[in-house]
Amino acid sequence: MHNSRFITVGLGPVGRATTTALKEAGYRPVLLVGRGRTVERRLAHKTGARLVTVFPEYIENIDFVMLTLPSSKLADYANELGHLTLQWQKLTFIHTSGSLGVTPLVPLAKLGAGVAAMHPYQTFPKRQPTANLSGITYGITGNRKGAMVARQIVRDLGGKPIMLREQDRMLYHLSAIVACTFLASNLETAVQILKTLGIKERQALQAVLPIAEETIRNLKELGTRDAMTGPQTRGDTALIERHVKELRKRLPEFAKMY
Repeated sequence: MHNSRFITVGLGPVGRATTTALKEAGYRPVLLVGRGRTVERRLAHKTGARLVTVFPEYIENIDFVMLTLPSSKLADYANELGHLTLQWQKLTFIHTSGSLGVTPLVPLAKLGAGVAAMHPYQTFPKRQPTANLSGITYGITGNRKGAMVARQIVRDLGGKPIMLREQDRMLYHLSAIVACTFLASNLETAVQILKTLGIKERQALQAVLPIAEETIRNLKELGTRDAMTGPQTRGDTALIERHVKELRKRLPEFAKMY
């Protein structure tokens, strides 16, 4: 798959990170379909691709198309593509949505294209210019051709492919939300509790982040259960009850969560 030529449609954080990673892995971005923003022009210059705002009526010598669009736009966009005269048998279309399988791309599969969902199990903050895609997991669902192409791309990116059934993708995506957003939310709660004691947010973060980072390190080395500490691991129900009592008195909005 090295030196394969591809198009990226959608140049948000996922699209930019994926295009850059593919370029570094030896793939050749030919076209970037975006909105003409400055960040997109920079990506085109960096990768040697041509930036356009509309998918071309005709393409040749393209191996696959990466659709890094919002989930809600995939089906409509696939239907629009289906009206073009393309070399469908030679093409594979891959989207990066976590919660959706290949259903939005069925019209393209019926035309003979390979189709796949290839979701990077990673976080992509809008204000973060880059994302680490090295060694991460990708959830893949696809028809025979699409799945084969997606697996090879993941391997070339240094990732870990896992095959998912169409009906399992929603729970798979939920797992990623728990791993990222729930984690960030819990740490934000810890910061807010410290702030109620008169501690400034910067100081609170300086207290919270090291224990969170050490916990992540322990998770890697010990596994989830052995990385846990605190009264719940010791069976200290009396201390837990005191925690709850204090929260109900001073921070009732956090009591139910705890």
